[in-house]
Amino acid sequence: MDSTQYASPDPMCADMEIKLGSLARRFEKVREIAGADVWCATPEDVIEYILTRRAVKIVPGEGGRDGNAYMILVENLDSRIRQRTLTFHVTGLRNDGKRRGAIQDLTGRREIPVTRSTADAIWFDLEVYDGLKVRVPEA
Repeated sequence: MDSTQYASPDPMCADMEIKLGSLARRFEKVREIAGADVWCATPEDVIEYILTRRAVKIVPGEGGRDGNAYMILVENLDSRIRQRTLTFHVTGLRNDGKRRGAIQDLTGRREIPVTRSTADAIWFDLEVYDGLKVRVPEA
């Protein structure tokens, strides 16, 4: 984690502040080292992500030949929250060469692309709302 106290064009206290050019170089270096694993966000985005994540409950549903169904419950999420997209990470998947490349949104009847995968895990982004049902590849 990288952070600074203050960023201003003319620092008043060298120990607590950083010039904007130095801050930009720090962000570039963090992105260079961490690559796609860096999330640069405004404080409001971080707060909305945390509040959305706290409101989400994942309930296992019935499994089947095509994968396991899950219902995503959203409880007590403030209606003023604009950003409701979360990143999900599913592990323990079989790597039998037959895995489909997308998660099935059973509520909206659409496919959700996998953003990253390994031999036994996948990651995907999903805008959540109460009653959403998804099916993941067979675990």
